[in-house]
Amino acid sequence: MRSVRASGLLFLIALATTCSAQVQVVPTPAELSSLPLWPGEQAAAKLSPPRYVFRDANGEIVVSYATSEKPGHRVLYRFWLPNRVAPEVTVFPVRVEGSGKSGFIYNYKLRNAPGAISTIADWSIVGPANQQITVSHPAWKGSNARVPVAPQGLLPNEPAGAYLIWRASGEPQLSPGQELGDFTIESKFLPGLTTGYAEGDGVIREPEGEFPEPVVDVLTRLQRAYVWQKPFLTVGPRFAPGTPRAEILAAFRRDMASLIDEGLLSAESPYVHEFMETSVVKAQPQSPIENDIATAFRASVAAVH
Repeated sequence: MRSVRASGLLFLIALATTCSAQVQVVPTPAELSSLPLWPGEQAAAKLSPPRYVFRDANGEIVVSYATSEKPGHRVLYRFWLPNRVAPEVTVFPVRVEGSGKSGFIYNYKLRNAPGAISTIADWSIVGPANQQITVSHPAWKGSNARVPVAPQGLLPNEPAGAYLIWRASGEPQLSPGQELGDFTIESKFLPGLTTGYAEGDGVIREPEGEFPEPVVDVLTRLQRAYVWQKPFLTVGPRFAPGTPRAEILAAFRRDMASLIDEGLLSAESPYVHEFMETSVVKAQPQSPIENDIATAFRASVAAVH
């Protein structure tokens, strides 16, 4: 163990080098929980005001609506969201200096837990919109989207970033119970918390012509990243080089407050309480997310000394 002092706040944290993996239970997004349960075709036809998109008891999405072209006929369409995956991500952030290089290499291992229903076809993390960040893997196709359109689904007080994404493309997808390593990001940005997303194959195909506008409105909301995909919290490039230590600390506390609100962290945890409220952190992280916080914070603060 060693001490790290940041803006007058002393952190006594273990020198963990690995951010832990665990399937995270995230809250059901409002876009999904607000859908009415499927009452059956006859009952759906009588609803007033009309509803067009439902959740079946098994989680399947049901679309039901009448067509003007065929009076008395209703379109019934079912599909699954591609979020029935169970990503477990372990990340090894390594600081690199010398030989003309400086920054971090983030090496990720992805596991699709045995409880998953679908294979993982692609996954991503939200990173800075910076063209110099490289994303790679020996087999899967890595890419940096570069534009800030990726929402921080689990950190809603943070601005959107860029998708740093890996796709199986022609390679085998990751089946339940399998894991794959060597997903790599190279960046000058310092480690922080961020949202990741994983998904299986999925697409909405219009069954008969075009969907009516009220149906499109709902389906568009269901295609938001944190609904359509399975979100999870991880560690990735977050803070620009030279970011003041006080700003880094404030961002971690802001993120932790969001995670407490979402039930992913407990305010009663000794580590969380001391990090948020006191001037000295002596408690050790207990949960995988707390370990992620400790690892990322230590690495970022050490890099700005």
